[in-house]
Amino acid sequence: MRFITTNSVWALVIFVIILAGLGLGVLTLYQSEISIIGWIWLVTGLTCLLWLMYIYTNAKNNAIEYFSACPICGSSNILAKISWGLSIDDTHEVICQDCGAKWIIKTSGWTGKIKTVKLVKPSDNDAGQEYLGKETDPEFWVTIARKRKQK
Repeated sequence: MRFITTNSVWALVIFVIILAGLGLGVLTLYQSEISIIGWIWLVTGLTCLLWLMYIYTNAKNNAIEYFSACPICGSSNILAKISWGLSIDDTHEVICQDCGAKWIIKTSGWTGKIKTVKLVKPSDNDAGQEYLGKETDPEFWVTIARKRKQK
């Protein structure tokens, strides 16, 4: 499985690094009552950075858990696009590089845990057409993969 991290992720990481850097700069330059602002920025920036790393790791681990192989064709040639917005729920894409199937995954913006999965494009040979557009829990796709292996 390959991962692509979109620009929105990097923009957020850069923002919190700048916030922490500004806090450190204020602490270094001003040794007075303004230093409380520096501590707040530094601690907030570092806390947000750790939280972003936690969410990103969870999003990757969940994608690996549920899409280590394509539920439709069984290929392990999967591409996951990890992205973040400024909302409570984030959306990511999972694309099978062999059959062309594509899913949109909604995850919790607070934990990175998968909430729902929706097939938005069936395979190039129309396998999975019956699941197109249905929002399901991720376990549904694990069940589909198991059924495919049993055939």
